Amino acid sequence: FVTHPDLFNWHMNELLKNAAQALNEERFKLILFPTEKCNFRCIYCYESHVGVRMSLTIVESIKSFLKLKIPTIKLFELEWFGGEPLLTKDIVIEITSFAKKMCDAYGVTFVSVMTTNGYLLDFETFEALVQLGVNSFQITFDGDKENHNQYRLSAQSSSLGTFDTIWNNLHNTKKSKEKFAIAIRCHLTAINSGSVRSLLKKIYSTFGNDNRYFIHLKEISALGGKDDDKMCLLSKEEKKCLIQEIKNEFSYLQFVDIGKDYICYAAKPNTFAIRADGTIAKCTVALDCELNNVGRILADGSLDINPQKFLLWSQGFDDLDKLKLDCPYYHIIKKYNS
Repeated sequence: FVTHPDLFNWHMNELLKNAAQALNEERFKLILFPTEKCNFRCIYCYESHVGVRMSLTIVESIKSFLKLKIPTIKLFELEWFGGEPLLTKDIVIEITSFAKKMCDAYGVTFVSVMTTNGYLLDFETFEALVQLGVNSFQITFDGDKENHNQYRLSAQSSSLGTFDTIWNNLHNTKKSKEKFAIAIRCHLTAINSGSVRSLLKKIYSTFGNDNRYFIHLKEISALGGKDDDKMCLLSKEEKKCLIQEIKNEFSYLQFVDIGKDYICYAAKPNTFAIRADGTIAKCTVALDCELNNVGRILADGSLDINPQKFLLWSQGFDDLDKLKLDCPYYHIIKKYNS
C-alpha cells in the first residue's frame, strides 16, 4: 500500500531524475530531418512536405559539429525523423556511420532511433541500419488494413494501399538475428477502436512470442493539418478510458508508456533538431512557427543560436512546471497569442 504523500514524493523524485538527465551536459540528443518530403499523404499530417533534401554542405556541417561535440560528452543519441527519412537512405547511412565511428573512438555510448512509415524499410535496409547502430524504430498503423488504407495514403496515388507493404516489411524484420526494438504505434480515434483491436490480434499472432516488439497506443491529435476538422478525435477522458480498456483486454502484449514524469524533448536544453535546410529547431511539430526557428548550423559545424528563442523552450525547468515541461510549444503559443 502506497500513501498519497509517498506517491507524490515518488513522482517528484522521478521528475527530478528526468530533469537532471535533461540538464546533463554529458548527454546530447540530435534529431535530424534528412528530408521533409514524404512518400505518404496521411490525412491528419501537419507537415507541408515541401522541404528540400539535405544538401552535401549541410551533411558536412553536421559531421563537423559531431567532431566538436562528441569528444565532450558520454552519451550521444541520434534520432532520424522527417518527412520520411528513408527517402534519403544514403544520408542516413553516411551520418550514422560517421557518428558511430566518432563515438567508438572516444568511448561515447551511441544510441540511434528512427521514426519511419516503414514503407521503404525492406529487410536489406533494416539489417544495414541495425548493424550501424540504428536499432530502435517506431512504425505506425491506423488500425487494420481497411481502416489504415483510408488514413495513410500514398503520395503516388490515394487508391494505392500502404498497409500490405508496411506489414510485410515489419514481418520480415523477424528474420533478423540482431538485437533491436520496434514500437508499433497504433493510432486511436473516436471511431476506430474495433479496427485497432483487430490489428492487435494480428500483431499478437505474428509477434506475440518476440520481445523485440512493443505496442504504443497514441491518439490522433489536431496538429495543424488541413483536414483536422474532418477527424473524429477522442476527448482526454475518452482517450484515457479507451487506452486502459485495450491494455486490459490485450494484457499479454508489451506496451510502451509515456509516464506522468515525461519531459518533452523540445524542453530539454541538451536536445535539438536540424532540419534539411540547416535550420535549428526545438520542436518537430511546430515546423511553421517562427519561435521554433532558434538558429542555424554553420559550415564549420558551429551553431548560430538565438539565445532568447532557445531559452523559451526550457522555461519549465525554472520551477519544474510539469505542464510546461510536458509540452513547451503549447505554453509558448498560448503566451504569445494572449
